[in-house]
Amino acid sequence: MTIEPNIFEFATSELSQDAFLCYLMSFGKSKYKDTNTEEYKLARSFLKELSVEEDIKEIKRQESHIDVLILTESYAVILEDKTFSKEHSEQLKRYNEICKSKYFDKKVKLLYFKTGYMDIQEKEKFNKDEVCILDIDVISKLMSEYSGNNTVVNMWKEHIEKINKDIVEAKKTITDVEKLNIYYELPNTNGDTLQRDVYLDKLTKKFNEEFKNKDEDEKIYWYRAGQGRTPHICFQDTYFKCSCSERCKIHFGIYIMFRNEPQIVVKQHFYTIPENHRLRLREYHKYSEELKSLQEMKHKFQQSISSGAGWEKKNENKDKLIILEKKVSEVKECIENIKKIQEIIKNIGTPIDNPS
Repeated sequence: MTIEPNIFEFATSELSQDAFLCYLMSFGKSKYKDTNTEEYKLARSFLKELSVEEDIKEIKRQESHIDVLILTESYAVILEDKTFSKEHSEQLKRYNEICKSKYFDKKVKLLYFKTGYMDIQEKEKFNKDEVCILDIDVISKLMSEYSGNNTVVNMWKEHIEKINKDIVEAKKTITDVEKLNIYYELPNTNGDTLQRDVYLDKLTKKFNEEFKNKDEDEKIYWYRAGQGRTPHICFQDTYFKCSCSERCKIHFGIYIMFRNEPQIVVKQHFYTIPENHRLRLREYHKYSEELKSLQEMKHKFQQSISSGAGWEKKNENKDKLIILEKKVSEVKECIENIKKIQEIIKNIGTPIDNPS
């Protein structure tokens, strides 16, 4: 254990961890095998989880937005590094295609490396995509086998041990998920969202049990775009074709947003076919005919909502994406409202599969 201040108490961002991992993995080069034996073994132990047994030749940081790219004689290892956030926008899939094109003479390996809390849905997603997962349990185990005297590595080892201990304690602490306002009673200091994330994970599990008739690919999941960002639980994706053309599809999504207070939010989006690109407001002018169809669908949906049900219409006269919001506090009340909204969405048209 270090007796001086630990730099990783302050260097908590993913960029800081990216830099450390580049530093650590650099010890996997053959020139450090005899001079820094413990660090060499540790760096190699991460690659062994991918069945990569070769010395590291080169480390690249943020090449084509890849957090850490590790090159050996035969492999290009994409290391996607996360602390508190989750993988988004098919990052690993995109990076995989980039590396296959650029390093066509190497076999590409994908490594999802997360030192924060990782929920079950993250693991399920990557198990399907043939991605090697190093979560806090595995990372902590590998670090426990390190017995070197490198000050920076030992600081990070201590940092990892603390995170792992905190996660174990948080799982024991969070037991009640019946009230949504419990979320705001949990710690949220200096970006520490651990207990809130455990709460969201257990709450999402409860919702999945309540909506158990949903298909495998439509599972309810929670998402936080980044450290400190507003998290949301995603419930349903329903798509309709535009009545005037085949260029676009209209998307309805249902979410619980944890802003200043919990709200059920219904959003409407535009996607192109077949690119599956979600249009931003600045792009709407290119699709004037389709925009009319979007507004008609929005109006039809809003007309189906009872005026006394407590829903607030948002952006009624604008081309924005939010349609309705409703404040909620009890999980039971939330479930009832979402089921009603799902039924209304299903009845305003003929849903289509999500063509990609």
